[in-house]
Amino acid sequence: MSHPYSRQALISGTKKFLSGKVISALLTLGILLVTVRLLPVTEYGAYVTLLAMTEIGRSLAQLGLAWLTARQLPEYRLKADGPRLIRFCRRVVAWQSAALIACALLFAVLMDAYLNWAGLQAFRPAALVFLGVFLVEGVGRFLREAVLGPLVLQGGIRASMVGRQMLYLIALLALWRFAPSDASQSTAAFLSGFMPGFLTEASSALTQPGAGLFAVVLIELTASAFGTLVALACLVRFCRSMRGLQGEAGWTEPSIRQQWWLSLHMYFAHLLTLLYSPQALVNLLQKYLGPEASAIFGFLRTLNDQIARYLPASLLFSLIRPKLVAVYVNGGGTSELSRLTNSAGKVSLVILLPLVSVAAVFGDELIQLISGGKFSDSGYLFFGFLLCLIPYSQRLLLETAAVTLDQANLCKWGAALGLITLPSLWGLLHLGFGVWAAVIAIGLGHVLFNSFIIAGLRRRCDYVFDWLNQTKLILAMAVAIIPGAISPAVSVAVLGSSLIPMLGYSLLIVGAFVASVWLLRPFTAEETGLLKSLVKRGARTA
Repeated sequence: MSHPYSRQALISGTKKFLSGKVISALLTLGILLVTVRLLPVTEYGAYVTLLAMTEIGRSLAQLGLAWLTARQLPEYRLKADGPRLIRFCRRVVAWQSAALIACALLFAVLMDAYLNWAGLQAFRPAALVFLGVFLVEGVGRFLREAVLGPLVLQGGIRASMVGRQMLYLIALLALWRFAPSDASQSTAAFLSGFMPGFLTEASSALTQPGAGLFAVVLIELTASAFGTLVALACLVRFCRSMRGLQGEAGWTEPSIRQQWWLSLHMYFAHLLTLLYSPQALVNLLQKYLGPEASAIFGFLRTLNDQIARYLPASLLFSLIRPKLVAVYVNGGGTSELSRLTNSAGKVSLVILLPLVSVAAVFGDELIQLISGGKFSDSGYLFFGFLLCLIPYSQRLLLETAAVTLDQANLCKWGAALGLITLPSLWGLLHLGFGVWAAVIAIGLGHVLFNSFIIAGLRRRCDYVFDWLNQTKLILAMAVAIIPGAISPAVSVAVLGSSLIPMLGYSLLIVGAFVASVWLLRPFTAEETGLLKSLVKRGARTA
C-alpha cells in the first residue's frame, strides 16, 4: 500500500481538492448573490445574525476535537492498525455528535431569551429551523474538515460539499424565480405546494412576515442533511477498507487523557477567541446599532470569509496540516516544520495582497456590484476586512505549528491576550466608529495572538518566523496601491465607467505588485524552484 501522505498522494488529493473547491466557490458565490437579493435588508440582517449564532454554537460544541484529529489522525493512519484507527474515528465522531446535541438542547431552552435580547422575536420560526441546521451541518463539517481532511479523502469532501452547495443554490434559484420581488409574500404558496400539512408552527410561519427567511433556512437544512449523509457514507467506506491494516510494531496509542489534554487546551483558546470573534461582534452590532449595521457587517464578513477560504493557507489547509504533522512525526524536526509553514504563509500573502491593493482603490465599486447596490459606500469597510486577513492568513499555520510541537497551551494564553480587544471595541463604539469598531477589534485580536505564539514558539522550540520576507511582501502591497493614490483623476474616470476599464486598471495594480515582489525577492531560491515546478506541473495537467 502506498504512503498516504506521500508526494504522489498529496498531488492526487490536491487535484480533487482544487476541482471541488473551484466548483464549490462558484456555487457559494451564487448562493451569496441570490440570498442578498432575495431577502429584504431586515430579513438579511436577521439571517446573518442567526447564522453567526449557529457558528458560535458549533464553536461551543467542538471541544477542540478538530485539533485533536488534526494532530492524531495522521499518526494513527501511519502507525496504528485497522481496528484502532476505526475505533478512534468512531470515538471522535460520537464525542462531537453528543456535544452538538447537548448544545442544541441548551440553545432551544435559551432561544426566546436570546431572540428578545437581539430584537429578533419575529423570526422565531426561522430560528427553530436554524437549530436543525446547527446540528446537521455541525456533524457534516466535522466529518469533512476534521475527519476526512486529515485522512486526505478529498474525493469524499468534494462530493459532500459540492452536492450540498448545488442543491442549496438550485432550490434558492427556484424560490427566487417564483418570488423575484417579495419573497416574504410568496413563499407560503411556494412551500405549501411541496410540503402540504407540514408542522404546525412551520405552516403558520409561511403566512407571517419573514417567510422568505424561513424558506431560505429550510432550504439550507435540506442541503446540509444531504451533504452530511454523503460525508458519512465516505467515512464508512474508508473504515471498511482499513479493517485489515497492519500497524507499526511498538507504536503506543495516546491515552484518552492525553487526547483530551490537547483538545481542551485548544478548546479553551477557541472559547476565548470566540468572545471577540466576528460571530459575536455581529450580535453586538445587531443589539446596539440595529439591523442595517448587522446586515452590512454580515454581508462584508461573509464575502471576506469566502476570500479567506481560498487563500492557499486556508484553501489547502486540509492538505497542508496533515503533511506538516506527518513531516514532524517522521523526524523532520522544528526546522523543517518552520520552513514549510513560512513558505505556505508567504504564498498566501502573494495571493491576498494584490486583492487588498485592488480593494483599496475600487472597494466601493466592487461592493456595489456584488450586492446589487444594496450596500453602497462600504468599500473602505471591505478594505478593512481584507487587511484583517493579513494576520489571519498566518494564524492557522501558527496554530498548527504550536499543536504539532505539543505547545497547544500557548494558543490558550494567546487567545486570552486578545481579550484586550473588548474594551477597545466598547470605547470605539462610544466614540462613534460604528461598524469600523468591530473591524478594528478583529484585526487587533489576530495581531496579538500571532505575536504571542511566535514569541512563545521561538523561546520554547527555536521556531523561526520569517519576519523579513513577509515585511517585503507588505511593502510590495503598499507600492501596488500607488497607481491609484497618485492618479486620482484617472481613478475617478475609471470608477465612473464600465467594468472593463476597471478590470484593466486592476491589472495595472496587480502588475505593480508582481514587479515589486520580483525586485524585493521575498522567496528563497528553494521556494522559488518549488513554485516553478508546481506551475509547470499545473500547466501540464491543464
